[in-house]
Amino acid sequence: MEGKEENKRQTPEETEGAHTGDGRSQLPDLERQLYARQESSTMRQREDQLKQLGIRRTKVLSTDENAPSAPVTFKSMAEGRAKKRRQVIVAVVSVLLLVVLFAVALAGTLWYRARHNVTADQIGIAIEAPSALAAGDEIKYVVDFANNSLEHWQNVVLIFDQPVGFTLSDSSLPLDESGQERVLTVGELKSGEERKLEITGYLLGEINTAAVARAEITITPENFPSGRFAKAALATTNISTVPLDLAADVPNEARQGERVPIKITVTNTSTNKISGAYLKLQVPPGAQLALQDPQFSADFSVPESLWRLEDLEPLDVATREAVVFVEGRSGDKREIRVETGIKQGDQVFVQRTLAGVVSIASSTLSIDQYYNNTNELLTVKPEDKVKGVIKYVNTGTVALTDVVVRAKFEGQGLDPASLQLSSGAYDPTTKTITWTAASMPELAAVQPNQAGEISYQFDIQGVDVLAAGEESRTSNALIITASVDSPSLTVTAGETPKEISDRAVLSVATALTIQADAFYDDGRLGITSTGPTPPKVGEETTYTVRLRLGSTLNDAGDVRVSAVLPDGVRYTGKVVKTTGEVEYNDRTGELIWRLPQLAGLAGSRQPAAELYWQVAVVPGENQRGSVIEFLNRLTAMGTDLFTNSDLETEVTSFPSTESAVPGEGKVE
Repeated sequence: MEGKEENKRQTPEETEGAHTGDGRSQLPDLERQLYARQESSTMRQREDQLKQLGIRRTKVLSTDENAPSAPVTFKSMAEGRAKKRRQVIVAVVSVLLLVVLFAVALAGTLWYRARHNVTADQIGIAIEAPSALAAGDEIKYVVDFANNSLEHWQNVVLIFDQPVGFTLSDSSLPLDESGQERVLTVGELKSGEERKLEITGYLLGEINTAAVARAEITITPENFPSGRFAKAALATTNISTVPLDLAADVPNEARQGERVPIKITVTNTSTNKISGAYLKLQVPPGAQLALQDPQFSADFSVPESLWRLEDLEPLDVATREAVVFVEGRSGDKREIRVETGIKQGDQVFVQRTLAGVVSIASSTLSIDQYYNNTNELLTVKPEDKVKGVIKYVNTGTVALTDVVVRAKFEGQGLDPASLQLSSGAYDPTTKTITWTAASMPELAAVQPNQAGEISYQFDIQGVDVLAAGEESRTSNALIITASVDSPSLTVTAGETPKEISDRAVLSVATALTIQADAFYDDGRLGITSTGPTPPKVGEETTYTVRLRLGSTLNDAGDVRVSAVLPDGVRYTGKVVKTTGEVEYNDRTGELIWRLPQLAGLAGSRQPAAELYWQVAVVPGENQRGSVIEFLNRLTAMGTDLFTNSDLETEVTSFPSTESAVPGEGKVE
């Protein structure tokens, strides 16, 4: 305090110096001493050091100029920073705790949901089956399915998609059939519950093929009623062997036009009865089936080229015989193929195939036939005229004497009364024309490389003759076998002389027939007509139109009848039919009647296919006094299943209001 008082007091000399010129430089110091507290350099250095240490001082200011200087206090900066760090740490730790708590809660939720939600791993399904099997043997499928989740399931359905060729014989649980699928309605399946389904049947297939069975289960969890989940399993069985054995006896050699007999056997080598077996025979171009030959086994289906075999018991043998004529040059080969298999519905399972090759041997005499300028298979129609030419050639080096040429007719189609012969004679008993040197002197001696021709002509019988009588059939064909012979022909020692022949087949095609009429229906067909007759202007009258479709001879396939209604005639949609399907295009007025197959002789010896449908007319003033026709075009098309030729017929006379109700057809 004493020091401070001394600082405030000044000597007279100091005061006097402050007012002198020499002491002017001391005035600022005096003023600072009087009006402000000055700090020494030592204090400033000390304050700087305190700041470096994180300590600062504070000064409390006073508004009283005479008040003593306020005390100086110091605050630790390090402590403040430490406090802030503690606050930050507390905040970070709090956030981390919240994050951890959220993560734990989320993990718990996900764990719970994972335990109670259905996943693919929790849907248990497996199918067991033999890895290999002989075709036609019994097979057993075992389907295991289980609920491996924590939730009960509802609306559980198991679908067994059976392999192609499988026939069900037994099931441990009741199944519903839906095409190739077998459906088991399980209903509820509790958590942890396991079930089993056993399916037994017979499996057909082709050798070295795989039969795949598929089982699928679909479920709905109780805790997710709108959800639908599914899982599937597969089982594959290889067809290692087949139950049918096949053998064919096919000659290795034949001369041009020679009759070639073939014997085929099918054996059931399994211990099970086999149904639906077939035997197929295919010949190449240059070979023809002699269907009319007495040795040819009956019930051969020409469109399918096969025999359908009766049920084969274990070790049963089915035998079929065929006759083939081969044509071609010496050295040509003709491959005859045979096949056996099993048909199950629309499925065909080939079991065995064989091929026999017939080589055409050389001959010193050849013969060929041409009908209507072709030596290929010929399709003819009833009442067609046929021009025939038989050509023969001596291809040897020695003259042939006393040559005889014959043409033998078999099957249906020849009209004997129409035969026109310039030479030779027809024997009605054997149905054979014979030419000798008696009527053709050139046959007395045929020199090497000499050729000759024989011409004649005949007509095909009419439909009435072909379709009438006990001999009528739905596969009419005329077979003509021309042969040539001479005593000068030589054969190898020990060889039986063989006839040199050529075979021609003239297939008689069918024709589609269609009749159209109309009537005012009294309701006996279930299509009752209404409205006035005669029809009146502005009033609706309905009629029934009837179509009758037939085939004159053979079966017809893919038949399509098109009937077009003119403007002003309306199809009501009422229809009655005996077969087929009907569709109508209201924009074109075309009614289509489709028949997959039409039986041969339908409309004559068999009932015709019939279609009835209703039409309606509302005449206008311009039609008063006129007759209204119900059609303006009517056609029928199809395929002859015997000749494989296209068929088409058209009707040009149409039913009308007058033909429906005679005398009451003109509009009033």
